[in-house]
Amino acid sequence: MVLKGLGIGPKATFSYDELDVGNVFVESAHRYEVQLLNPGDIEVDFRLVHREGKFAPRFKFTPDHGTIAVGGQCEIVVDFKPKELGPFHEVFEWALQGSATAVTLAFRGTSVRPKFEFDVDKINFGTVSFGFLNSRMLTLTNTSEVPCYYTLTVKGDEAPPNNEFEIIPSRGTLLPNCAQRIQVDFISNTEKKYDTRLSVDLEGVGKELLSIPMFAQCAVPTVSFEPHGCLNYGDVFIRYPFHQSLYLHNTSVLPAKFMVETQEDKSKGEFEPDQWVGTVPPCASHVITVTLTAHTAGPLRIPMYVKIVGREVPFPLVLVGSSMGPRVVVDPPSLDFGNVKCLEPVTKHVRLTNFSCIDASVRGFMNERKSSTSLRRKHSNWP
Repeated sequence: MVLKGLGIGPKATFSYDELDVGNVFVESAHRYEVQLLNPGDIEVDFRLVHREGKFAPRFKFTPDHGTIAVGGQCEIVVDFKPKELGPFHEVFEWALQGSATAVTLAFRGTSVRPKFEFDVDKINFGTVSFGFLNSRMLTLTNTSEVPCYYTLTVKGDEAPPNNEFEIIPSRGTLLPNCAQRIQVDFISNTEKKYDTRLSVDLEGVGKELLSIPMFAQCAVPTVSFEPHGCLNYGDVFIRYPFHQSLYLHNTSVLPAKFMVETQEDKSKGEFEPDQWVGTVPPCASHVITVTLTAHTAGPLRIPMYVKIVGREVPFPLVLVGSSMGPRVVVDPPSLDFGNVKCLEPVTKHVRLTNFSCIDASVRGFMNERKSSTSLRRKHSNWP
């Protein structure tokens, strides 16, 4: 008697063979559930066969091995978090002990970047003045269902401290369906036309995923000076401050910034403006009061330079004056005693008047050592 038959190994099947998950956001977490069924007559020992693929490492199966009784089933939880962009079709094999045929479970879909947008399509600073702060506000909104870890950059801008653009905040996290107010500060240090872009990078996703253009034109205002070239102080007393006014006329529609350069040689005299730096409003004038103090007597010619920020060559001035000591007038200029009696004292008075702004130190003496004439102090200013 001959017995013939065909040995059948374990059988298993998934509740579905392939799942199309559609579009999923990169870095977003997803969870799916699938049942592995045992429709055969013997229990099934199953195990996931690990495979390499672009998206395969982003799938996690729990459990990835086990035993299913006859007529039973095992629920497998699938966690998926993509870190790459693009379409995917990953097929996973599950080996059944005692069977030469594996069962498969496939996932297909597309990993897409989060959606975000600005509330403006461009930033135009217009014509700006050299060295002045200009600010613009805009809003970045995350319209997707996952958080965004963003960084904002300006194409071509230098690193601090030489940067011309500053973004506040320049990086951060945007939660789903949330918005962030952004401030863009711009201080131009080059007289030129600007045509650049504000870009958004997403951490772990990519660079320049969104950008908008930024425009600006930097100009240096025209400023004239009055008086031109020379500040004349006339006669000045030594070590006494004298003042003159320098007028700056801004004839442009942009504000101007000025800087008075420090004095190098202070041996003969010293100047000090009431403002070393300042601004001149557009189509307006500004007054700098320059105080001159002479240190030595004689003619004075002291150079001073005022720089308009953005202009390479500063405006030259010469502070001119004649320094002198105190002016003292003697009245009368001479004394005539006429005929006097011998050995009988005769007194005459002389008035000394100081017509200057500084103290005068006066000392009286006779030309002849042995003289019948003597001097007597009456005013407290006499030594």
